[in-house]
Amino acid sequence: MEYKSDIRNLLKDSKCIDFATLITSIIHLYGENSKIDASVLEDILINMLSEDGYNMACFINNTQEAKDKLNWHYDISEGEGYITLK
Repeated sequence: MEYKSDIRNLLKDSKCIDFATLITSIIHLYGENSKIDASVLEDILINMLSEDGYNMACFINNTQEAKDKLNWHYDISEGEGYITLK
């Protein structure tokens, strides 16, 4: 599947999105009745971000100390996740 282009087409008016918006968009595109199996979601995210990129996005978004110092965003046009300092 063309996950990155599907996200790009869905969110064509956006440049960058956060991790929660990326997950919501994947559920919207590939879930059924606003639900998706966790392993399917994880596989899609790993396919889009690489395993290391997925792990970093999860770490930053689930660890308060990291969240206080770092931002994670997905650049829709480039199809890449980025980490920046706050």
